Amino acid sequence: MDFVDSYAPDAAITLPSAPWSSLSTARRLHDYLLKLFSRYTTDDYATGVLLFVNQYSGEKVPWVQHSIDPSWEKGAVQNAREFGAMIGKCGDCITKCLADETCKACIDALNDIDTRDQVESYRAVTSFESDLLRDFSFCILEKNNIFECSASIPSLPAASPVPTFRGKPLTHDVADQILIGHLDDPDGLEDISSKVETSWKVACGANVAYDQFPSQNQLFYKGKGTAMWYDPVFKVKTLDGRTVWCKRHYKVRRVVKTPGQYLLSVLDNGVTSNERWNIVAVADDLSWCVFHYAGAASSVGQSYTGGLLCTRDGTVPPADVLNGQIKEAFESVDIKLFELFVCDNSVTEEDVKDPPPLDFYRKGKDSSAVASVA
Repeated sequence: MDFVDSYAPDAAITLPSAPWSSLSTARRLHDYLLKLFSRYTTDDYATGVLLFVNQYSGEKVPWVQHSIDPSWEKGAVQNAREFGAMIGKCGDCITKCLADETCKACIDALNDIDTRDQVESYRAVTSFESDLLRDFSFCILEKNNIFECSASIPSLPAASPVPTFRGKPLTHDVADQILIGHLDDPDGLEDISSKVETSWKVACGANVAYDQFPSQNQLFYKGKGTAMWYDPVFKVKTLDGRTVWCKRHYKVRRVVKTPGQYLLSVLDNGVTSNERWNIVAVADDLSWCVFHYAGAASSVGQSYTGGLLCTRDGTVPPADVLNGQIKEAFESVDIKLFELFVCDNSVTEEDVKDPPPLDFYRKGKDSSAVASVA
């Protein structure tokens, strides 16, 4: 069959239209989906499909229904109401942020993207962290929930922790020791711990937004009683070309009925994230460990899941190990090996001059974490 002319993908959407029209909405979504799909990751593909369904199915999809951005889709009335609430309730924080070069740079970067894009939004935030940004975000998003967002921890995939370790049923105390891993800490597994500066280093991860950072160091350690803390310290290559170390400080609580399952919470640049972690699999000699996490940052309407393969030094295990228990563990939480991103754990000259601040929180041994939940 012969056609008069070749097919032009953009031919149907080149007509001029008002920015608030349904045609313009379709054009914006079309362009955004192409951007997501061009990254060739399962997370971005799933986000794109959900955005399309959310827009045109007549039903809201909780994963992507909320937005903290002004948009034509929200309409003038809602945009004005949200802007007025921000000024009325958080005017002082906004003024201080916009007067500061670093804080304003972050706001400008976020204004240039769709903040439902967890990849770009988190990179913008980590590029320009500051106390003023934390206060700005906390007032608008956490304290006052200006945009009326909500999100819950995903229940699927239904991850569960490994039932045994070294031939015995997994207990809470042993699970805690697995988390502590190779850290030089008296609460760890004395006979197999490598006694180094970190519990684990991430070898590879599955979440495109949060698991691709270079040199991801994990520190798990106890507070008082059964309370624990988790301090990830990771490298960020910022939007303006700098390389910086970022750190977080999570409260860790046991899930009483399920040894090896934990609830974590953190205030990350003014936004609270709550996560459920599972020790999905672990080698008897602690040479590797597989974690699965599912989380939500309710005040920005974001939910997420991910998986981590961790080792003592961040080296990916040999192929025979990778394609055995590790593959089985990831597939139990619906993650294929081809979805994992290898973490860059190379040490540069700059790293030697400016080492990661691993003990920033641990040296104080803060012990106010809540011990456990039902």
